[in-house]
Amino acid sequence: MNFIKSAAKNLLRKPARSALTVLSVSIGTIAVILIGTISTYGTQAVSTELNSLGMNSLLLASENQTSPDITPDDISVIKSLGGVQKACGLLVATAQTTNMPEPLNVYLWGITSDAKEIIDLTLLYGRYINDYDIRSGEQVCMVDSSFAREAFGRDNIVGKSISLLCEGTYVKYDIVGVIKTGSGMLSGMMGEYIPDFVYTSDSNVKQIIKTNGYHRVAVASYENQDTTALSDRIISRLEASSGKKGAYTITDLAKQKESLFNIMNIITLVLYCVGAVSLIVASIGIMTVMLVSVNERTREIGIKKSIGATKSIIIKEFLTESILISLIGCVTGIAFSAIILFVAGAVLDIQLIISLEIIAISCILSVFTGVVFGVYPAFRAAGLRPVDALRTE
Repeated sequence: MNFIKSAAKNLLRKPARSALTVLSVSIGTIAVILIGTISTYGTQAVSTELNSLGMNSLLLASENQTSPDITPDDISVIKSLGGVQKACGLLVATAQTTNMPEPLNVYLWGITSDAKEIIDLTLLYGRYINDYDIRSGEQVCMVDSSFAREAFGRDNIVGKSISLLCEGTYVKYDIVGVIKTGSGMLSGMMGEYIPDFVYTSDSNVKQIIKTNGYHRVAVASYENQDTTALSDRIISRLEASSGKKGAYTITDLAKQKESLFNIMNIITLVLYCVGAVSLIVASIGIMTVMLVSVNERTREIGIKKSIGATKSIIIKEFLTESILISLIGCVTGIAFSAIILFVAGAVLDIQLIISLEIIAISCILSVFTGVVFGVYPAFRAAGLRPVDALRTE
């Protein structure tokens, strides 16, 4: 406790210099926390977004991209294979709203009732498309929450109707459900480039584009399944049953997502290094300040050593000052980071929370660098000879 009081007293001797040193540590801490928090949120948000698009499954498509020529029989063949948990056909068409003040571009997805078990569609309000809707051809749909806010200014729009122009056909749907497709981050920040999604029964879309086939098939495999081998088996069986060689392609979306995350992790690591450099620069500032302090307090050190202060006491005193600067800078940096993230979250309408792990990492890095760069000034002060120190004016 005496060391802490002494360190605080010495720091208050030069308040402006101490404040600037603390500020430099704070900036380094802010950099580390912002990088860690934003990268963590970004990874989670992108993962959720990709899962909501079926990115945790295999996706079968026809080489003929313009024609939905994957048949219901093909889907039955896929379902019969070992390792396949579920499979559902997907149809997609571009459409545009016609009953809004400003037309909105959307992707109209035709799905089956079990699509929600393969594609991550989290229901916020209302209900899912069900078997009755598919059999009867009911003009109902689900929309994502970003579309609801953009078109009607609120999330819960169950019971509202939308009119679409799709493939030259005007259709009207009653909204029976609002879903959360991922975090809304991608659609929120890139809404001009990524259309919103509207989901209806595959039977409806088949009537619009006049087909009995599917554009794609989403396939969910069992856990710990070798998806590469499963993909090969699916292609082989389909080619054998249809007699079409090279007519199908299959994409392992889970592996694509893993590759994307590897890239994101590399970028995050690089950014962490940038933050670490900021802390190192700040710590060099601590070392500089402590060396100046040693020169300014040479006579004081000589007096302390002449009345019995040992080297270890002098070392502990200067190291305590260095650590105290680091801790104050770290706490200040955490406080400023919380404010910055709160404001950014409010502006972007997202929730950015500093995790305890990132706070712990920041504190450890700050104290570690404070100790490392405070050691040399501390030993230099402890190495002064009392006689030489007392001669200093």
